[in-house]
Amino acid sequence: MRLLFLEISRILKKSYIFYLIILTVILLLIFSFFIIDSNKGNIESAIISTPIEVLNIFDISRDKFTSVDGYFIFIVKIISVLIAFYAINQGIWISSMDKRTNTRDFLYTKPIKRKRIIQYRVLAQGLLLFILTLFLFLSSILLFIITKKDFSLLIILKISFSLFILSLIFFFLGTTLGGFKKGN
Repeated sequence: MRLLFLEISRILKKSYIFYLIILTVILLLIFSFFIIDSNKGNIESAIISTPIEVLNIFDISRDKFTSVDGYFIFIVKIISVLIAFYAINQGIWISSMDKRTNTRDFLYTKPIKRKRIIQYRVLAQGLLLFILTLFLFLSSILLFIITKKDFSLLIILKISFSLFILSLIFFFLGTTLGGFKKGN
């Protein structure tokens, strides 16, 4: 258990808190554009004046984008790409961390197998990815409460769960790629 907290503290020192804040600010900032512009009708006029081909590239529907739900899904698409980049980066970082942190020297002095250390690293990162998803889930609920729009808690929960699964997939992909990295 002590090793788990050590790995969590290493991950927190790296960039986790910074990334958590950045994703939340992106969510709040982009959603605030909808709140400000929805009263003026700027979003509808911008979407109507945009060519269909450009909207198809970004998978935006004219009727859905002007609603709160459609705009929220657009934000989730952006955040899912950012979470995928973060998760694959963390996976590669965990796999290639042995040389930087002298894990081999640690293994000679402590009776802990390398497999156990990797398991704790993966468990710590999975726990922190869950906390990241939970934080985005709570901030999404807060945004819908602030806008005083009707929302389905079940839909937001499903979206958050899919973000968590997506982050785990890319994390394990990064861990696998980091294992094949030359020099490990």
